[in-house]
Amino acid sequence: MPTIRNTAGYDLEVSGAVYPSGEPVEVTDVQAAYLSTNPNFAVEPDGETERPKAGKKA
Repeated sequence: MPTIRNTAGYDLEVSGAVYPSGEPVEVTDVQAAYLSTNPNFAVEPDGETERPKAGKKA
């Protein structure tokens, strides 16, 4: 699974999922394609190990 990082400097909520600031998060290929069009997210290089999943909004 691709890994993406929120580079905005604050937590972001996108489609009901919360992406913590600066934390790498594993996402699906579809989520990575969508989020990579947003300048607040950076796709991490492959080869990384376990990453936390995006949290659900309470």
